[in-house]
Amino acid sequence: MKNLLYILPLVSLVVNTYAQSDSHAYATLDSIVCSADFHLHNTPDYIYANPAARHNVYNGSQTSIAVSYKHRSEDNAIIAQMGNGDQMGVVNIESVSNRSNSALWGKARFAMGRRTNVGYCETSDFLLLFPYVMGDTVGGDLTSQTYLFGAGLMHAVGESPIALGIDANYRACLEYREVDPRPRNTISELKLSFGASYNSNKKLLAIHSDFMRYKQTNEVKFFSELGNPITYHYTGVGTDYYRFRGNNTSAYYNGYGFGGGIGVKQNTIGLSASADYHYSSFEKILSTLNDLPLTRSIRHLFNAQIGYVNTSSDIHNIHLSSIYITASADNKLGHENIFGDAANNVYAEIGYVEQYKYKKRNVSATCVVNKTFSHNSLTLRADAGTMCEKHTYAMPRGELSFSQAQIGARIEDLISTNRYSLFLAASASHNVAISSEINLASVNITDASPMAYYIYMSHSSTQLAMKARLQIPTNIKHGINFFVNADASLTNFYDSNKRSTLTLSLGALF
Repeated sequence: MKNLLYILPLVSLVVNTYAQSDSHAYATLDSIVCSADFHLHNTPDYIYANPAARHNVYNGSQTSIAVSYKHRSEDNAIIAQMGNGDQMGVVNIESVSNRSNSALWGKARFAMGRRTNVGYCETSDFLLLFPYVMGDTVGGDLTSQTYLFGAGLMHAVGESPIALGIDANYRACLEYREVDPRPRNTISELKLSFGASYNSNKKLLAIHSDFMRYKQTNEVKFFSELGNPITYHYTGVGTDYYRFRGNNTSAYYNGYGFGGGIGVKQNTIGLSASADYHYSSFEKILSTLNDLPLTRSIRHLFNAQIGYVNTSSDIHNIHLSSIYITASADNKLGHENIFGDAANNVYAEIGYVEQYKYKKRNVSATCVVNKTFSHNSLTLRADAGTMCEKHTYAMPRGELSFSQAQIGARIEDLISTNRYSLFLAASASHNVAISSEINLASVNITDASPMAYYIYMSHSSTQLAMKARLQIPTNIKHGINFFVNADASLTNFYDSNKRSTLTLSLGALF
């Protein structure tokens, strides 16, 4: 893993060398596409997941280097397996070169910090692997180191409107604790995406496919002479695989996935529509029992989106920028393998049973309105939607479910002068509880985690957030701009439980 420290800066170096002939704006791809000169696309547009469809995302060429501090704190953990806080330091390098017929981008990131009071989970990537994690009732703080680098290329085929694209990302992570129980988890994850697009003056058509390969080694050690806590292999809704409780403290996960999507978008003004599907499978294997394949989870994720987009500018009137309706369906099935009697510590697999099911549905609508003035640009955004989530366990029967309605509003203002650019944003959102139900599959100490999650998610919550970013150009050759960024939020849950987040960044663009 140490070798990655030497490899990561090369991504930026290669891209920046390619980009020396351009010196315009840089943009990142996120739920809201935002470039370094604060040109906001304001579109949570799924079509940009295709690396061959990023003609309108990257504006010019530039490199960004930033150092950030990220903080999260919860009075009581909403998800016990994620802990009640994070303190992370991040170094992030991103670079892009954009020309008339091609774009090349790259990124490198290193994050190190601590997650506090993690409970009922000694496995990393809980949100990816749940419910089949290894854990205990002790828990504690976890130290985390993450290395990520990626690169991509979009290139037009000759003089034709056809473009091809590829995007690759690799993540390596190490998490550990230096007091009992002492997990030491190593993660490697590779994601690849291939795409093709047809971009005429009026319309953009795009299709892509993606692939994923995942592995985690999950090992827990104890050094105390006073005895060890029980190690559980959780199976969902407060249950665990009773037969393998105890001292089976070494496991690993093998995962893979694939998927793809298709999208169409009318350029400048018109309709946009896209849909994608992703399949993934993760197998949990106990190393302490001769690589016993214990469980397997299978996930099906569907996303669909339709919208109206207006990218033209009007400096005199308020104009509708975009309207989007987005829907997603997330299904996960959990298989538990059944074994016969052990012979020489080898268990014969005799079948499996489908015990765990997870379903989540989201539908949301987003509307964005813009108003451009001589030195600033005002953006108003409104969101509304519904969400329902359900976890069930077959035998013994258990269920946890809830549904919510969500509303939110956001106002943004960009002030630009020759001396600085200042971006300000404020938002508020409220989740209204509609229905909820819980019936735990068992009654024991492991029920504390799903019960806490249910209590907070089956009640209403309110979030307030603010963001400010100041960018100052310099007279230094090659046009270096320095920026400082602050992003904070406060969420109020049931029974006065609060979550606060803060991100502070300092960096340069060149």
